[in-house]
Amino acid sequence: EREKEEAEKRKAEEAEKKRAHEQECVDETLDESFPASDPPSWTGTHAGDSHDQGGGRKK
Repeated sequence: EREKEEAEKRKAEEAEKKRAHEQECVDETLDESFPASDPPSWTGTHAGDSHDQGGGRKK
C-alpha cells in the first residue's frame, strides 16, 4: 500500500514538473514575441459609430 502511495506521489510530482515546464515554454515564447512588429490579425466586426444602433427615434 505504501509503495502504491509513493508511486502515485512521484507520478503527481512528475506531472506537475511537466506542466510547469510547458508553462515556462509558453511564457518564454510570449516574452520573445512582444512587442510584435505586426498589428494583431483581429479586427472588429462593427463598422460605424458604436453609439448609433439605428433603433432609436430621431426628432
